[in-house]
Amino acid sequence: IYSFLYYIPYAVLSVMTIPAIFYAVENRFAAAVGFIAAMISAYFERSLLAVAAISCTAVFAAELLIMYI
Repeated sequence: IYSFLYYIPYAVLSVMTIPAIFYAVENRFAAAVGFIAAMISAYFERSLLAVAAISCTAVFAAELLIMYI
């Protein structure tokens, strides 16, 4: 039971964060780009601040690209 309770915070955090990512911006494509950028930078063990900065920059660039297309 302790091992089950150990993983509860991680499960709740991911269940709350993933939908918030996709509903934070108007365009879901830009949100997906930011999510993928965050996953890739987290895979390469970047710091939390770097992951957030990279994903925000990716969303901003994707929205600018979508606006001009």
